Amino acid sequence: MKALKNMASQNDVKTTPDFFCKVYNNKQWMLFYTRFTKHSFDALYEVLLPINNRSNEKIDMRKQLMLTLVKLAHNFPEKDLAFKFGVSQATVSKVFRTWTSIINDRLFNRVVRRRDPQALLKSRPMCFRQHFPDTTELMDCLETQVRKPNSLKDQVGLYSNYKSRTTVKTLVVSSVNGDITFVKNFPGRKSDKYVTIQSGYLDTLRRGDVVLADRGFLVENEFAARGAKLIIPSFLKGRKQLPGKETEGTRRIANVRIHIERVIGVLRNRFKILNGPIPIQFLYNYDGSGPFYDKVTRVCSILHNLCPSVIPLD
Repeated sequence: MKALKNMASQNDVKTTPDFFCKVYNNKQWMLFYTRFTKHSFDALYEVLLPINNRSNEKIDMRKQLMLTLVKLAHNFPEKDLAFKFGVSQATVSKVFRTWTSIINDRLFNRVVRRRDPQALLKSRPMCFRQHFPDTTELMDCLETQVRKPNSLKDQVGLYSNYKSRTTVKTLVVSSVNGDITFVKNFPGRKSDKYVTIQSGYLDTLRRGDVVLADRGFLVENEFAARGAKLIIPSFLKGRKQLPGKETEGTRRIANVRIHIERVIGVLRNRFKILNGPIPIQFLYNYDGSGPFYDKVTRVCSILHNLCPSVIPLD
C-alpha cells in the first residue's frame, strides 16, 4: 500500500503543469509575469520567427521567449528563473542574452522610431493642444545605479554627482502620444547637454520640430541650427522670482512635461531590470556589438511601445 501511495505521489508530480503552462494559460499571470496577453505574446513570437536555434537548449523557444520577458519585467535572479523553468543558471544566462539580442536586432528600428509629424498633430492628446499644439516630442534622462566597479577609472567615469553613486544615464525621448522614439545610454558622469549632443539625437531633428525638456538641456542653439525649437523652463538668473508671464509659462511647461516623467516611470515599473543595480559586466563590450545593457534598454523600449500608451488622448 505504501508503495502504491508513493507511485501515486510521483505521478501527481509528473502531471503538474510547469511554470510556462501555468502562466501561459492564465490571463492575469501572463500580464503579471510578461506584461503581455497570451495573444500578444504569440504575436510577438511569430514576428520574431524564423529563429536559428543553434543552442540546443533543453527548453523550447516559446519558453525561452517567456523566460526573457520575465527577466526583463521582474529582474528575478538567475537561480530563481532556473528553478521556474527547470534549467541550469548557465542556460538562463545564455537564453536571456540570446533572445535580448534577437528582439533588439529584429524590432528596434521598426518599433522605436520617430513618428510622422502630421499624424502626431492630428492625434496629439488634449493636454498639448491649448498651449503647446506644435510639440512633437519630449525628452528627459533617467539614471540607473551600477554595481560599483573594481576599476578606479570606471568608478570615476560612472560616478553621478546628482545621484552620488555610480550610474548609467539614459536619454529617453518620447512622442506626445507616449511612444519612445529615441533611447541612448551614457556613463552617469556626463551632463544632459553632453548626452544630447553626443547621442546623435540632434541629427534626427526635422525643421519645425518642437521639443519640451527640463532646464538641464542647454542645447537651444543646437536645436535652432537645425530649424527646430527646444522649450525649457525659465531660469531665475539672479532674480528672486520669475515675472508673472514667465512663472505662468514655466508652470505650463511643467504640467505638460510631466508626461515624459510618466513615460519613464511606467517604463521602469513595467521592466524592473531598468531599476538596477546593473551588473558591471552588462557594460562591457564582449562581442563588438556594444555593451549588453544597451540592448536591454532598447528591448525594454520596444516592449513599452507594444504596450498601451500611458498618455490619455482626452
